[in-house]
Amino acid sequence: MKTKKVLIVHSKSTEASAKKLGLQYYDSTFLCISGVPSEYTTDISNEYEQVIGVGGGSVIDTAKLISKDKRIIAIPTTAAGACMTTYATVWGESKRSITTKKPILVMPKDLKIKLPITIQLSTMFDALSHSFESLWSTNSNSSSKLSSCLAVKDLGKFYQGGSIKHLISGGNHAGEAIEVTKTNIVHAVSYPLTLKYGISHGLACALVLPYFITYFGDHALHTHFKHRDSDSLVWHLKHMFPYYAIDVKLLKIDWKYVIHKAFRYDKIYTTQHKHKISENMIYEIIYELIKETA
Repeated sequence: MKTKKVLIVHSKSTEASAKKLGLQYYDSTFLCISGVPSEYTTDISNEYEQVIGVGGGSVIDTAKLISKDKRIIAIPTTAAGACMTTYATVWGESKRSITTKKPILVMPKDLKIKLPITIQLSTMFDALSHSFESLWSTNSNSSSKLSSCLAVKDLGKFYQGGSIKHLISGGNHAGEAIEVTKTNIVHAVSYPLTLKYGISHGLACALVLPYFITYFGDHALHTHFKHRDSDSLVWHLKHMFPYYAIDVKLLKIDWKYVIHKAFRYDKIYTTQHKHKISENMIYEIIYELIKETA
């Protein structure tokens, strides 16, 4: 038994795994979270020798924020990719990132992880967004491009009926990619959808990602999803959304507001394009979506 005093952060779906892990330590404290990190999370003091996060992006980001300047042990169970990055996201009236230490990655030994289908697909779309945004980024390099391609390859296997292992691995590779490039246009547009309309982060990405793939291209990665071309991939991604998400029409989204607020995030300008990204350009890219949700 390890003598360290540890804090194990987990969600309801990873509670059993966290309790089992806690048996390895002499002094284990558990923190179950049910939402995204808030400003309150940053005020939690770290009284532990080691903080461990067992779960998805919100769990791991919470652990990173509590641990302050110490590296956490991250055991990912989704494709969030937070175990590969040196920052954590805090949500409130606005969204901000806080620099953290990069976690020590430990892949889960027990891969009999049961996640609701909404979480599986939501986190897959988040990782796909990471991958494509990294490829479209002005900051991309050979390393980030390789990570993006490996991510899409694994996510494609999951999409075709593969295991959670492929989902997690794809998320980790996508996390490696955005650690180099950071995210850009998809995430910038997704943030107002989450902050104002309460759409979860992954679903917000899912809603807009296909339209940006149509515009910026998929770098021939549709083959990993066994689609004949990019148009076929985009069609399937669009039609996955209604089957597991909320009725977006009921939200009465003000798309002009969403697009305007997206430009609060400078990252939007790191999207590769021969012309400067503008509000009118984004409006035209997602115009079909705007009409469908009116």
